[in-house]
Amino acid sequence: MISECYDGKISGKLVTEVRMTEKRKSIRLLAEELKAIRRRPIARESIDKFNKIMEEEEKFNNLNEKKIARPLEKEL
Repeated sequence: MISECYDGKISGKLVTEVRMTEKRKSIRLLAEELKAIRRRPIARESIDKFNKIMEEEEKFNNLNEKKIARPLEKEL
């Protein structure tokens, strides 16, 4: 790639290619780190706890919606 340089200067296209390659590498590394974190037991437990809390909150919201809907039905 360096042999493509002209007068000792790197062309804009070459610089862009190098930068994009670096970005792809860093994105790939981040993805691998996320996968590793998800595999850890502590992370898995915290994800499960979060999901459980979200399910309970959703159930609570559904109950509140039903309670609000029933009085309105009686008025009609």
